[in-house]
Amino acid sequence: LTIAICDDNPGDISILKDFIEDYKTMRQVCMDIDTFSSGEEFLSGLKQKNYDIIFMDIYMTGLSGIETVRHLPLSFSLLPAGNMRLKHSG
Repeated sequence: LTIAICDDNPGDISILKDFIEDYKTMRQVCMDIDTFSSGEEFLSGLKQKNYDIIFMDIYMTGLSGIETVRHLPLSFSLLPAGNMRLKHSG
């Protein structure tokens, strides 16, 4: 399973990555996680690799998450998550 996290806030990336890593360890699932700090960086990375799951911040400087999603190939299915808040206990 390949996962991309795109967020311009390093703290948010760290929390989500730790959450996924904990799940990965608990369930013994093979996951490859890549992180990106901008929409432009993500789109560049997308040329190198396909992702099964993408976590995208919609409020980023430069290319916003919404603008970034508009550049995705039509083969992607979008599931809006709304305002998700993660509570990290660790």
